[in-house]
Amino acid sequence: MIFCLYDSTGIQNYIFSSNKLKEIVGGSELIRKMFKEFLIDAIKNCNFKYSDDYKDNMMDTDVRIIYIGGGNAALLYKDKNIMKKVNEEFSTILLKNATSIGYVTAYCEIDIDKDDFKEKRNELLNKLEQKKNMNFRGTRLLGLPITKPSANNEYPAICSFTEDNREIYISTETKCKRDILRDNNQFNNFNYNGEKYEFPMELDELGQSEGENYIGIVHIDGNNMGHEIDKFLSEFDDFTEGMKAMRELSTEVDRAYKLFFDDMVKKLIKDIKTEKLKFLELKNNTLPIRPVIMEGDDITFICNGKLALGLAVNILKSINKKNSVKIRNYEIPISACAGVAIVKSHFPIDRAYRIAENCCSSAKRKGKFLKGENETVGNWIDFHIVNSGMTNELDEMRAKIYNLGLKDPSLTSFSGDNKLPQYNLLYRPWCIMDEGKYSWGNFEKIFEGFKNWPKSKLMNLRDAFLEGREEVVDFMIEARSKKFDVCEIDDVSYESLFDVYDMTPYYDVIEAFDYYIEI
Repeated sequence: MIFCLYDSTGIQNYIFSSNKLKEIVGGSELIRKMFKEFLIDAIKNCNFKYSDDYKDNMMDTDVRIIYIGGGNAALLYKDKNIMKKVNEEFSTILLKNATSIGYVTAYCEIDIDKDDFKEKRNELLNKLEQKKNMNFRGTRLLGLPITKPSANNEYPAICSFTEDNREIYISTETKCKRDILRDNNQFNNFNYNGEKYEFPMELDELGQSEGENYIGIVHIDGNNMGHEIDKFLSEFDDFTEGMKAMRELSTEVDRAYKLFFDDMVKKLIKDIKTEKLKFLELKNNTLPIRPVIMEGDDITFICNGKLALGLAVNILKSINKKNSVKIRNYEIPISACAGVAIVKSHFPIDRAYRIAENCCSSAKRKGKFLKGENETVGNWIDFHIVNSGMTNELDEMRAKIYNLGLKDPSLTSFSGDNKLPQYNLLYRPWCIMDEGKYSWGNFEKIFEGFKNWPKSKLMNLRDAFLEGREEVVDFMIEARSKKFDVCEIDDVSYESLFDVYDMTPYYDVIEAFDYYIEI
């Protein structure tokens, strides 16, 4: 028998290659269908018998589906010839229905009665990683002088449609993304308490008011899932039992993260019905949020800029509360990190997503650095607000803007062998439930303390921070004389608002003050 793993490539670039929300959602829907529908269609088109029921005898089927989810799949083929024909048909379907989506495969021969599932799976994961690193994707033919360029990318247009009384010409890739949304309500509706709500299809329909046109891109990703999966599968020597356990785990993690998102949306709807979110300008039952990626332990959504931090924190608190998923008699710990990018509505979405992804990576780095690579990392969040064009990478830009030439605030590892870069003006990433200095509770405490400050006074404090420690001390002497003070945080100087590492938690809160509402 042939054990075969599939993994998608370039998902983020494919989904976020356009600033049109319809095309972003269409790209995400094609990724969702990639293995769950198109791969199954390939098996059917080849007239092979397949099953995802472990009660069926493998000798009576040509293909057994072990699991599909999270942008990857694992299948068991009766022989290599069957796998080859399915893959050929699968590639053809993708070329016709989802141009530009890529995937890689790795396979090995196995004896289902003798081989260890975890061992074979790890062998294939290593092969997949090597293939992804070596994978060369050919460059598609761009436009020629005799072709009409597409409105959204550099590829030649193949058709057009009318929008806002204008003729819009689009490429094959864009057409595939738009076509998939026709008569497809999979991702558009949300039902709650007997009412139907809709996720918007335009970036300008997220409830922004005139002059308040910021949107948020939130990327949430689970921590150490590969490590936890390996620990879990090490309990199963039998190949068949290992396959069952892998699918159960994949299904349960996917279900848990979708529930986290659904619970957050329900809380958002409750808040919309009160005066708490009265600033939102929504049409009918349109929601100020649009899910983009909902696969496994990966959640990505776009929302009104003022809601992004609060919604991300809401999900992380839910994950922290649940803490684990149960598979059979095993408790598997779960935690996640979030990256939030807040940008203007027409900021390039691919760059905004990259900022959110970099923030998520920053949160993971800090959690692992402080807690240990394979330990319980905790639920961390990092964010970045773009008020103007951003050309540098996140770390480069932060080193340039948020360091004041004071003491180097980089964190040193316990062994002293390496450092984690930190910045004078930033405490972020923050840990959602930890009780240490980076606790989100400290962020909220400072936030509450600033609520009685006039906006102009808050901006003056921000400017003082950008000047340096002495300017902050002088400003706070004057502010306190006028009865404006800040909430005190442990280990932070009452006079200068900097800690012993020359870092301050207050600038984070000032910068995010207009973009945090607890949900």
